[in-house]
Amino acid sequence: MNTKLSPYIDKTENRQTLFNFYEDVYPDSPWLLDSERFYWQTISNPLQTPKEYPIWLLQDENNQLIGQNIYIFYNLSIDNKKYRGFCSTNLIVKPGIVGKGFGHKLIGKNESFDGVAYAVGITHASTRAFLKRGWVLVEDALLMNKIINPVPNLKYLKMPMWKILILAPIIKLAGSFFDVLSLFRAKSTFKDVTYREISSFEPEWDSYWENYLSDYAINFKRSYFHLNYKYKSRKDVQHTVYLFEKENIPVGYAVFRLSENKIRNLKLGRIVDFVYDPSLGNNFVNYIINLLKKELQKQSVDAIVGIAANKNINKAYKDNGFFLSRKQAAIIKEEDFKISELRKKYQNLWYITLGDSDLDNYW
Repeated sequence: MNTKLSPYIDKTENRQTLFNFYEDVYPDSPWLLDSERFYWQTISNPLQTPKEYPIWLLQDENNQLIGQNIYIFYNLSIDNKKYRGFCSTNLIVKPGIVGKGFGHKLIGKNESFDGVAYAVGITHASTRAFLKRGWVLVEDALLMNKIINPVPNLKYLKMPMWKILILAPIIKLAGSFFDVLSLFRAKSTFKDVTYREISSFEPEWDSYWENYLSDYAINFKRSYFHLNYKYKSRKDVQHTVYLFEKENIPVGYAVFRLSENKIRNLKLGRIVDFVYDPSLGNNFVNYIINLLKKELQKQSVDAIVGIAANKNINKAYKDNGFFLSRKQAAIIKEEDFKISELRKKYQNLWYITLGDSDLDNYW
């Protein structure tokens, strides 16, 4: 089959063609058809330049759309150097042509950009394709989960009812046990630190976030305009942002939100993103997670999820009654750096939260 790659140009007829494609390949993801969400993710990113296209389409010889890849633009810090990041997401081809090499054309386009190609939260099928092209898999980050109401969570996984009837009481009992342990392990206060809700990030805080993440070899640069874009400009969902201060100095921020899937009948609490001063010790991140957990529980969620980027954050989640759900895989194309060398040089490799890639961009 002869195919061609072309950039998506946002016009009414082109968007309708793309949405028709989404209905075909993503039948269980109606949020992809939300025009405001689509504009926010793919058109209004402040890091996008006029010569860059966030979506590339794969078409057959009849100009029929058979695949796509979305590239989210980031500024990355890798080994304390600034790189242009092209984060691959929603890489997909029509089911009938999966495994025939067409996805490699879309990956090759990502590799051709002048920057670092990478992806976070990838599927097993995509992982195999990326690895064949020499990308490096990183599985340090862990997706942590606190299940409050087991039945909606198990139904979301499309589990048969007989399994739900068996597993739900077991999960509920285990959750109660971890809740008891968290009464002794979770930190409900932290001396001399206050927090307040903020409506926007300020430019003078950027240097603090950069400093607090300096122990990580890789992270996306948290500039005020990018954070405001990610967490304060969306219309389809609402994020809450807390700023933590000690003696009027920012020592951290945290972003969380309610996520409701009305089709699958699940209310999820998301601990989306946080950065904190590591010099304040492990109890500080424990305190942040405990605070966000309590705020989300007030909204009668069925579960709460977040990502632990290192062992200390993992322990803080566990001390608050969370358990491991799965590894949160990421993959990257090495340029003038080597992941193996970065592991030797840095205490932590890659700072990942739900704020990376499109992990928070859904319902």
